[in-house]
Amino acid sequence: MRNGFRKVTAFLVVVVLVMSALPAFAANFRDTSRKARKGDAAAQYELGRMYHDGNGVKQNYREAMKWYRLSAEQDYSPAVNNMGIMYEFGHGVPVNFRRAAEYYERAANLDNAVAMGNLGLMYEEGRGVEQDYFKAVNYYKRGAELGDARSQNSLGNMYYYGRGVKQDYAEAVRWYRAAADNGDLKAMSNLGLMYETGNGVDRSYAESYRWYKRAADQGHPWGQYHLGELYFNGKGRKQDYAEAYKWYKKAADQGYSPAQTALGYMYRMGYGVKRSYTESVAWYRKAADQGYAPAQSALGYMYYKGYGVEKDYTAAAQWFRKAADQGEAQAQANLGLMYRRGEEVEQDYDEAVKLWREAAQKGNTDAQDALKELGITW
Repeated sequence: MRNGFRKVTAFLVVVVLVMSALPAFAANFRDTSRKARKGDAAAQYELGRMYHDGNGVKQNYREAMKWYRLSAEQDYSPAVNNMGIMYEFGHGVPVNFRRAAEYYERAANLDNAVAMGNLGLMYEEGRGVEQDYFKAVNYYKRGAELGDARSQNSLGNMYYYGRGVKQDYAEAVRWYRAAADNGDLKAMSNLGLMYETGNGVDRSYAESYRWYKRAADQGHPWGQYHLGELYFNGKGRKQDYAEAYKWYKKAADQGYSPAQTALGYMYRMGYGVKRSYTESVAWYRKAADQGYAPAQSALGYMYYKGYGVEKDYTAAAQWFRKAADQGEAQAQANLGLMYRRGEEVEQDYDEAVKLWREAAQKGNTDAQDALKELGITW
């Protein structure tokens, strides 16, 4: 009875807080609307944001677009940038990457750092503009130097991969740190990875854990997954499958496919949980349906062996093929074996050797052993 009373009391407190906030929201909306209708560009932008986010008013993308446009006509750079967002994501208008890039460029020319990062991404991915890593770096650098955390993280990525600049891990670390210090969760996770691998910094599992934990505690799935990896592999701390499971599960529940695959493996092997092939298949399938090659390969194996599902060579071959087409080495090795044996696929020695060679060149020992038996090099 006492617990029930506490729940009711807590509910009433929440209701009171929400109800007390409503007049403030309404007053703010009325005040912003009044200023916006008088032509105040900043107020027009804020009113657009209210409609865009459903803050204090029912979400309405068309109204958001109307007020953003009026503000943008006065060259208010946040509104110009948000016009680009509306076109990029199809909020109230059809998706149009070219128009999005045009608005981002216009906002960038008004010295809007966020727009510089957005335009950099368009050039990096070739959406709405011709792909150009050099231009992407240029815009990321401009945004980064103005303090935009997303631009700083993206610039770190360009140095990490050597896109548009010479690969430089130390420079990548510098920009990841700048972004992380500005609160960017992706950058915190990236910095954690740099410390884990020792790229651009002295390897330190303690520092890696610290940065992953900062991101994970704020709900970032990448940080949660990698924190789980540290616990699973016992890097820098005692191996702890229960902690690994906890962090994998947080990331998996957000749809992060590597974490879903990790849970599938834990259930398959019985690490930290009671072994359950059914649960394993369920988690592998969640990730496989997102196109994640390691999960597709693992799901193919479950069908091949009949673990958690009825044995089905046709389904196994289909999942192995999906993963193999993405270059997943174990799937290539397994599919090669099916072609060699003619298991629900037409027997084809040439296809088997081709797949084994591709896998062997990536270091897959199953494929290497299969080729050795045939006296074939790779």
